[in-house]
Amino acid sequence: MNKINIAVPCYQYGHFLGDCLDSILEQDVPGLRVMVLDNACQDNSLEVAREHALKDARVHVTTHTRNIGATAIYNEAIDWASGDYFLLIDADDILAPGALTA
Repeated sequence: MNKINIAVPCYQYGHFLGDCLDSILEQDVPGLRVMVLDNACQDNSLEVAREHALKDARVHVTTHTRNIGATAIYNEAIDWASGDYFLLIDADDILAPGALTA
């Protein structure tokens, strides 16, 4: 089984994050693992991420107490990935239905 890791770096995109995560979790693919990387958000991003993690064991959340910048958060996402396939998607993007199927 292929493993697909999707990282979602987030800074102040709480109003988009739920739709982003829903679009990922609705993909019909096995071996999906999602990491939301909260970059010291001051909005409701962390709350949205944690709510999704409570509802779906495929979602994991990491958070920072200070903003480490885009490059560092992207590098952290890449370091986290261990699947056969990796997607880095911004929290204000969504995946079309079937985007991850062959």
